[in-house]
Amino acid sequence: MRALTSPDEESSITFDFSAALSAYKVDIQGEIPNGFHMVDYLIETEKIMLLLEVKNLNVSKATEQSRKVFYEKLKSGKFTYDMVYKYKDTLLYQMACDNKIEKPIYYYVILEENEIPVNSRLAITKKIYSLLPWHMEKIVEIKNPLIENFAIISLSDWNHLFPQFKAIVVNT
Repeated sequence: MRALTSPDEESSITFDFSAALSAYKVDIQGEIPNGFHMVDYLIETEKIMLLLEVKNLNVSKATEQSRKVFYEKLKSGKFTYDMVYKYKDTLLYQMACDNKIEKPIYYYVILEENEIPVNSRLAITKKIYSLLPWHMEKIVEIKNPLIENFAIISLSDWNHLFPQFKAIVVNT
């Protein structure tokens, strides 16, 4: 799948990945191997492999209960570990499928939630960053870096960083 023109069911965000070499929705219920937690999208460009997770609590279908669960995950640290596991499991699954990733790997989490203060976003970002496998290429047996870039960003940030993959919110 290259261009994703229908909105992501969870986030109500539509992405245009037509400029990508390839783009896949990998977190599809019923298709994820047991025990794996996958990022939402895997996007390949000429220069990078991009892993993308999308969380949009600003959509109208985000119930009070789903918001409560999200904030409980933030408070307990589960959100942090979920984001790390999604990254690692996605890479492990790609390797198990013999899909070699030889390009620099970028991992972005789009987090659309107006109620999270900037300092909290920064703290979450720092915690996830500290748990990702940076500088693994220093180990002789590892030939390629496992990650070169990570950030938690807004949808607006995404559109600024990746204008070739424009994203818009629909049906909120």
